[in-house]
Amino acid sequence: MSRYDEDLTAPRTLTDHEVKALLRVSGERRAGFRDHVILGLALSTALREHEVAGLNVGDVFDQGGRARIRVALRVFKRSNQNAAEQQILLSDAWRAKLEKFRAWKKSHGESLDDGAPLFVSRKGTESRRASSGGSFTSGRSARARTCRSTFTRYAIPRARPTTD
Repeated sequence: MSRYDEDLTAPRTLTDHEVKALLRVSGERRAGFRDHVILGLALSTALREHEVAGLNVGDVFDQGGRARIRVALRVFKRSNQNAAEQQILLSDAWRAKLEKFRAWKKSHGESLDDGAPLFVSRKGTESRRASSGGSFTSGRSARARTCRSTFTRYAIPRARPTTD
């Protein structure tokens, strides 16, 4: 085993309790709905911070205002140069929540033009760096990387040992 292997530690992930607490606290107030959607989207899709911040209204919603099942990413880490493969799938539950968020944007006077950012800063200006950090009762912070690692914990089945 190399020295490099000895120094590796597993990425920080949120426990089930922490995920529930984070989503509960962020969803308690209407003013925090934007952050709730950002955190939930990061947890449910494993998008990186810049990928969430790079989403436009037209990327997520069709002309009728319905959330798409498949969302093609325009901004993504270039580990694979095939842009056609850079997409996420949204569950029915998340599409419903995003449609609710679209109505929230409309009620707050935010632009629903296809080229408008899906998430604007709390000051109402365009922000290409989404605020996905926060803290909750345990005093530990939830960063975009933590949300991404937590997604992999739930989405990727754990390897089961084979019995011969």
